[in-house]
Amino acid sequence: MAHSWVESMGGPPIVIPVSALPDWHGCTQPGVISVGNRGAKALLLGDEPATTRFVSEHNLLLRWLAADRETELRDAAEAVLTDPKPLGRSAAPGRRTVRPS
Repeated sequence: MAHSWVESMGGPPIVIPVSALPDWHGCTQPGVISVGNRGAKALLLGDEPATTRFVSEHNLLLRWLAADRETELRDAAEAVLTDPKPLGRSAAPGRRTVRPS
């Protein structure tokens, strides 16, 4: 199962509708933000320039912050999706430390 990873050239990654791109003028505040005045929304993933990919079969974004290998990251993500209880202490709200099996 091959997936495409995307990387930032220094700015925060953003998930934005193509139709809203002309209204995008930049932002550094992570979270869901309004774009333009036509009601478009975007998701700014924060300032961590982590390699990211969309996992369509689970409808989620996976960010590569600490794993040594892609298989290690994928296995850890699958473990969390199978049993979502926290596996470690959170570094920040919304973040989870995952110990691969």
